[in-house]
Amino acid sequence: MRIKSILDTFMHSSSFRKYFFSIFSVLVCIIILLGITLSTYSSRAFRNSIAETNAKMLNQMVMAQEFVLDEINKSFLNVVTNQEIQSFSKYYRENDINSVRNVMSILDGHLMSNEYIEAISVYICDQRLVLSTVQGVVDIDEYYDREFIANINDFPEQKAVLRKSTNGLDSNSFILSFVQKIPFGNSVPEIIIIFDTNDNYIKASTMRENAAQKIITNEQNVVMYSENNAVNVNDEFCPEGREQNSLYFSAKVGGEDLMFTYQEMDRYKWNYYISIPFSDVYKSNSTIIVIELALCLLMMFVSLYLSYAISVKIYMPIKSISDLISSADDDEDNEIQMIKNNVVSLIDNNQNLSQTLENYLIQQKEMFLKAIIDGEADDYAAVSSLLSRYGLSFGENDSYIAFCVSINDYKNFAERYSEKQYNLFSLYINDILNEFVAATGRGFVLNMGLTQMIIVLSAGQSYSERMKYGLYDVAEKLAALLSADVQQKFSIGVSTVHKDFANIHCCVDEARSSIETRMVNENTSILLYENISKGEVGGFEYPFAIEKKILTCIKTGSRELLSELLEEFAEYLKTNITNDILLIRNAFMQLLFVSVHNILEMDRSINFGNVVTEAMTGILSSKERISDFCDCMMEFYDYIFDILEQKQNSKNQGFIDEIKDYIIKNIGTELTVEQISKHFFVSESHLRRIFKDCTQTGIKKFIDEQRMERAKTMLLENPDMKIADIAAEIGYLSVQAFTNAFKANTNMTPKEYRKQQ
Repeated sequence: MRIKSILDTFMHSSSFRKYFFSIFSVLVCIIILLGITLSTYSSRAFRNSIAETNAKMLNQMVMAQEFVLDEINKSFLNVVTNQEIQSFSKYYRENDINSVRNVMSILDGHLMSNEYIEAISVYICDQRLVLSTVQGVVDIDEYYDREFIANINDFPEQKAVLRKSTNGLDSNSFILSFVQKIPFGNSVPEIIIIFDTNDNYIKASTMRENAAQKIITNEQNVVMYSENNAVNVNDEFCPEGREQNSLYFSAKVGGEDLMFTYQEMDRYKWNYYISIPFSDVYKSNSTIIVIELALCLLMMFVSLYLSYAISVKIYMPIKSISDLISSADDDEDNEIQMIKNNVVSLIDNNQNLSQTLENYLIQQKEMFLKAIIDGEADDYAAVSSLLSRYGLSFGENDSYIAFCVSINDYKNFAERYSEKQYNLFSLYINDILNEFVAATGRGFVLNMGLTQMIIVLSAGQSYSERMKYGLYDVAEKLAALLSADVQQKFSIGVSTVHKDFANIHCCVDEARSSIETRMVNENTSILLYENISKGEVGGFEYPFAIEKKILTCIKTGSRELLSELLEEFAEYLKTNITNDILLIRNAFMQLLFVSVHNILEMDRSINFGNVVTEAMTGILSSKERISDFCDCMMEFYDYIFDILEQKQNSKNQGFIDEIKDYIIKNIGTELTVEQISKHFFVSESHLRRIFKDCTQTGIKKFIDEQRMERAKTMLLENPDMKIADIAAEIGYLSVQAFTNAFKANTNMTPKEYRKQQ
C-alpha cells in the first residue's frame, strides 16, 4: 500500500515530480563530487601509507646498520690499538710461537664476542703474510680473499666496503669489510687490518612478505647490495627524482615503473632504497576502488529515498493548505489542528537548525582568529567587516600585545587525567581567560589546547612607553588569577608591543618564542620576550671550575663528594640562567660528554651499555626540572662508579695473588716489604694498604704464617733434618730466631713439635 501511494503521488502530481527531480539532481551532483574527492584522497593516502611503511623499514635498516657499525667499530678500534697485534711481524720473524698464539687468541676472542664479525685478517705487507681467523698464518698467494687485498693499495688509510661474500657458500651473501692501514715508518713494515662482517642484520631488518626490493649504493652511486638481483651489483644506480625531498618518488628501471622510498646514511654517505612496482600498488588499491563504487551506489539509493522524503515534506503541507481552502468540509477544525501541528514541527526543526548554525558560526570565528595570529588575514581593509561582525573593536593603527598561556609539566598532567577530565579542565581555563579579557578591555582568546592558549589585546592608538609596564601588569594579574583559581601551574609568554593590525602575528610569534625558553618551576611564571631579545636570558659563563672538580671525583672514586658538586653545578645554573631550558640542557649535555671522554681516557674497555643513551634522552626530551637533570647525571655516575670499583677490585685481587705466589716461591730468602715492593714496582705504603684490604691481614704476618706452615711440613716430612737447616731453608738467619718465632706461633719449640707429632 505504501509503494502504491508513492507511485500515485508521483504519477498524478507535476509539482511533486518537480520537487523530486530538483532535489535528486542536487544530491547526485554532491555524490559525484564526493566520489571523485574520496577516490583521489584514498589513492593518495594508500600510496602514502605504502611509502611511510617503506620509510619506517628504511629507518630500521639504517638504525640497525648504525648499531652494528658501532659494535664492530668498538672491536675494530681495540684490534687496531692492540700492541701485541701491531708487533705480530716481529714475533713471527723471531719465531716466538707463544706470542703468535697469543695474537691468534686475541683475534679469536674478538670474533667470538661479536656475532656480526665473520672474519678478522691482519696483512703484513713487507712479508706478504696474512694472519686470519679463517686460515691462520698463510702466504698472501694462499689467502682465500687475496683479490680483495690486491685492491687495498688504492684505498685511503681507513675505509668500509660492502661487497659480495668470498666464502663460496652463498653467492647472494654480502659482507661489510673494514680496512685500516697502520704505517710505522721506514724501519717497520706496514700492517693492514681487515674486519669482514656478515649481512644477517641487513636481511633481518628488511624482511617482509611483499614485492618490495632493497638496494644499497655507496657515495659514488655504485650498487653494493641488491635484494633478489633487482639491479646488478657494481652497476651505477641513481634514479631520477631522488632529490625531490618528498615521501616517495617514481622512476622507471628496466622498463618498469617503480615507486621508490629513499634514505641516506650520514656516516658513509650510503644510499638506501626500497622499490615496489606501481602495478602492485594499483592492484592492492583495486579493493578500495570496488568499495568506493559500492558506497556511491548505496548513496544513490539513499538519495532516491531522501529526494522522496524531502519532496513529501515540502509538497504535503502545501497540498493540505490547498485542500483546506478548496473544501468546505465539516472537519474544518481538524484540518486547522493539523496545520498547527505542522507549524509546531517546523518550529522544532528550526530550533535544531539554529543550534547547528550557532556551532558553525563559532567554528568560523575560530578559523578567522587563527588566520589573524598566523598572519594570513593581515589586510585590515579586507577583514574590517568580519571584525565588526565578531564584536572586535580593533583599529588598523592600534598597538597590540599577545600572551601565550601554557600549562607546566604537560606530559605528567596528560598522563594523570582521563580525556574527559582533560577536556573539562581545558573548558574551565578557557572560561577564566575569556572573563579576564572581557574585564581587561578589547581583545580575544584562541584556545589551541592547554599547551598554547593565545590572548591578543589592543592598547588603542594612544599607546606610550609608560603604558608598556601597564600591559605587563596585566600579565601579572593574569598569573595571579590562574594561581588563585587552579592548582596546576602555568607559564605565560609575553610579547613586546607592536603597532598596526598587520603585526598581530608578530606579537603571537614572540609570545610563543618566550614559552619555548621556559624552565619549569614551582610557581606560575611570566616570560618577557623583551628580556630574551636583549640577551638577558642567554649567554653565561660555563662553570669549568666545578666541572674540573667533578672529573677529579670520577678519577678518585669520591661518590659522595661528586653528588655535592653536582648540586653545586645545578645551583650555579639556577643562579646564572633565567628560564632558558635550552641553555640548561646544553650545560648538562656538555658535562655528560666531557665525563664520557674523561672516563674513556681512564679505561677504554669500559662498556657503557645504554646508560649514556638514557642520560641523553632524559636531558634532551623527557625532563624539564634541574633536579631531574641531576638525577639523570647521578644515575650515570653511579653506574660508572660501580663498574670502576668492580674492575679495581678484580685488578687488586689478581695483583695480590701474584704477591702471594711470589712470597711462597721465595719463602727461603730474606723477604721484606721493601724488597717485595721494589720487585712489583709499587710503594711500601700502597702494598701494605691493598694487601690488608684484600686479605684482612698484614703482609708481614702473612710471610711469617707461610714460614711457619713450611717449617711444620718440613719437621714432619724430614725427621732427620737438622733444625738449623730447616731455619735456613725458610729464610731465618739463626736457629734462635726461628725457635722464638716457632714457639710464639705454636707454644712449642721445633723439637717438641716434632716429638709430639
